[in-house]
Amino acid sequence: MPNPPETVKPDLPPPARWKTGFSKPNIAIALGTVAVVLAGAPYVVPGVQSLQVRQGLTNQPKILEETIKKLDEVKAAEKQKAADVAIKANYEALYDDPRDPVIGDANAPITIIEFADYNCGVCKAFTPELEALLAENTDVKLIIKEYPVIDPVPSRALASYALATKDSGRYDEVHSAFMTSKFTTEADVMQALTTLGFDAQAVATKAKSEAIQDHINTVEKLGAQLGINGTPTFIVGGILVNGADLNGLNAAIAAQRKVTAK
Repeated sequence: MPNPPETVKPDLPPPARWKTGFSKPNIAIALGTVAVVLAGAPYVVPGVQSLQVRQGLTNQPKILEETIKKLDEVKAAEKQKAADVAIKANYEALYDDPRDPVIGDANAPITIIEFADYNCGVCKAFTPELEALLAENTDVKLIIKEYPVIDPVPSRALASYALATKDSGRYDEVHSAFMTSKFTTEADVMQALTTLGFDAQAVATKAKSEAIQDHINTVEKLGAQLGINGTPTFIVGGILVNGADLNGLNAAIAAQRKVTAK
């Protein structure tokens, strides 16, 4: 099962939950849903009906699992439907913002957009798989939307430093290093940049620039309009892929290849 996206802190908009399972809320919904469906059966004695439904579900966990799966599918379909409208309305902001870093061949016909946060544990764990996917699919490029929502202050600082290296042509190295390292202080970040061969102080100065801060603000607003409140979140064509879902990404890429081949 793919890892779900890491969600935002409690004081931000309510986080999206992509994973399935026998959580108490899901069990309650499933029980309620099946009970309502069976409520119209005239041959079931009303006083016994609820007990029979609950006992049946308890004794037949497969039914409960299928019910929860169906509920998750309905919620996913509803989210995708809303995303379709938002993606079309924000197409240029998603795909054509020259300020966004691009990893891979800029002229590749297929685009993955990733909303990512350097303090997102799921993003970090998934980075090697994502890098391997890009290496194996040279017709795919990755647009990074720096989306600092997990721990807003340090996450924004890291996003700012990374964006400050974009024009060097080595953003992909910085992005990979930031995703595969854990920084506890600003000095750690400065040391990492120095090790990579950058003038760390010059990067720090540029990171605080109005242009970079405005760019991050734009991405944050875009993410809010799209209803994205967890990272990583991917968009391929018009398909929303939530969390570390390698199979979902590959399926979306395959679908997009068919579109570009026409």
